[in-house]
Amino acid sequence: MGIHGRGRGSRHGGRRTRDREPHAPRARKLPIAPSEPDMDAEDLLLLESASTPVPTPTVVQPVAILAPDDYFRGAVNRSYNHLRRKQTALPWELYQLLIPQSIVGHAQQGHVGFQGTSYPNTTTEDVLEGLKISFNKFWHSRQAYIEDIRVILSRMVRDPADPRVRRLVNQHGQRLGGCSLLDELTTTQDTIDFLAGFVYASRMDTYDPWRKRVRSLFGTNTGGGKTMPIDLMRMRDAGLTLVDLATQEHDEGAIDDLINRGIVYNEQTVSSRSVTNGYVRQHQGLGVSDDAALITAGFFRGAAGFVGALFADFVDTIDKSAVEIRPGGQDEELGKYIAREAVRNGIDLGLDDLTTTTWIALAAIDPMQKTQWLHCSQRYFYEYSLEDRKGSDKRPYYPAQMHLKFALEARKAGSFEKASDVANGIPSILTSFNKRSNRELYRAFLKRLEDFQEKGHIKAY
Repeated sequence: MGIHGRGRGSRHGGRRTRDREPHAPRARKLPIAPSEPDMDAEDLLLLESASTPVPTPTVVQPVAILAPDDYFRGAVNRSYNHLRRKQTALPWELYQLLIPQSIVGHAQQGHVGFQGTSYPNTTTEDVLEGLKISFNKFWHSRQAYIEDIRVILSRMVRDPADPRVRRLVNQHGQRLGGCSLLDELTTTQDTIDFLAGFVYASRMDTYDPWRKRVRSLFGTNTGGGKTMPIDLMRMRDAGLTLVDLATQEHDEGAIDDLINRGIVYNEQTVSSRSVTNGYVRQHQGLGVSDDAALITAGFFRGAAGFVGALFADFVDTIDKSAVEIRPGGQDEELGKYIAREAVRNGIDLGLDDLTTTTWIALAAIDPMQKTQWLHCSQRYFYEYSLEDRKGSDKRPYYPAQMHLKFALEARKAGSFEKASDVANGIPSILTSFNKRSNRELYRAFLKRLEDFQEKGHIKAY
């Protein structure tokens, strides 16, 4: 997130960093890091079919809780009250699991309820404590959404014609990821397109090898890193912050040093008050627009591909504070599993390495573009916004809904000229953190798509 304007929390109007951040230590015994709940047969499908054994999670011994100070607690609740008033297409039980993660960004950047005062080391657990929400319940609730998706993906890649995968719901009939954009996969090809969309989106944030290939083949300024378990006490003792790890460049030697010092772990572990799921940047540079990535998946693989990519982004989001912390993230792991099992089961996903790299490049943020690419979080994807037009009869829409509509209509337009008409006919809403029009993204996407076709990278029409 960027920092806009002059924060109200500073006497001079700028952002200030909290010295005692985000809280002062007090002696209190931590709950033991949660163990993985009992798994049934479906939950074990990935473990049974994996070509390599999955390591046993490392459980890090807990340290003393750091209790939020009064200002932090008040700021957390101000941000929470701000977010809970938003209108969303997500069911409340899921939306409330996303709110604390958004507040972490507010705290680290000094936004919304923090009024210009930043806490760079804030974790989701700090926010949960400020809201008096159980850590264990929160972690397991989020992990349960991932496990529901894990089960249906394992069924899909074993047999795309399995009738149990037609409806994207869990065993209780609840929509996976809260998504209502696609209720049913009507054909076997839909299932394969869904898997392809998931695999593509699971790869797009991986710097090595995927974003490195984009840099090499397309000459883009694409950067990136990977999620890793981070030991908070050792990180703080080293004088580092979560923001430092996420923004400063770390080559292989630097990451090895962090691992050797016990600041980050290169193995699977579980969430605790001591260890959090953080981000370590490997290379400076721009990222990928999640919005453009969804549109890419929808344009080439239809509604099923779009929703498959949306599910991968959902896992990537919810994984940030779930029971399990896996280097690279659970979305990346699931993507690798699908790709491996598809080959083993004779399923052609139509997603070779060059296609994946080209699609990532198509969605990459380009500094030469005259427009800023939209980049929504899962919360923003489903947040309603009124049409950006004059009059009192404005209708509410949410970005994922509009992106899918554009992708499908542009897909069948037949020409770039007609696709431009489609872009101009989609209702305009102001979305993402920077409140920009979705139409701006659609025009930029078509321009990039046409350029890629002219250069022979893809065939759109």
